[in-house]
Amino acid sequence: MPLENPLLKVSRDLAPNGDEKLRLKGEMMIAHLTPAINPMLNGLQLVVRDQNGTTIFERDIPPGAGWKANSAGTHFRFKTDSTTLVGGITKAMVIASGAGHYKVKVIGKGGDFQVTLGEPPVGVEVVLGGAAQQAAEQCGAINFATADCTFNSIGTTFSCR
Repeated sequence: MPLENPLLKVSRDLAPNGDEKLRLKGEMMIAHLTPAINPMLNGLQLVVRDQNGTTIFERDIPPGAGWKANSAGTHFRFKTDSTTLVGGITKAMVIASGAGHYKVKVIGKGGDFQVTLGEPPVGVEVVLGGAAQQAAEQCGAINFATADCTFNSIGTTFSCR
């Protein structure tokens, strides 16, 4: 499924790697709602690939600790103060905002999210769980065009829209 209204932003994107900040957001329509989408039970996966399909970085936010949900089970939030638990991911949100419509946001700091000059344009995939959810197409992906990705004038911030 396409990742719509996407934003990928990596700041502090110069050497040394490992001190970058990450911001990702997007929306997706999920046609298959079985198995049930529940990051508290299934976690969340984020993969960023270069123009050749090689993984630049991948993060798996595990189920369980750090996740909370509202009573309706439509708003899931992950939060940790540890930058080492999930390779720099400190916050994530998955919000069901209609039949099969999900908004996703992932924030990281102090992790290796570095994107170098030769890697763009990039592709992003967000899986609302693990392997079972990926097999059920409970994911969103986008391959950004070259024109969609830019570095700022001093190379410290990389963003794709």
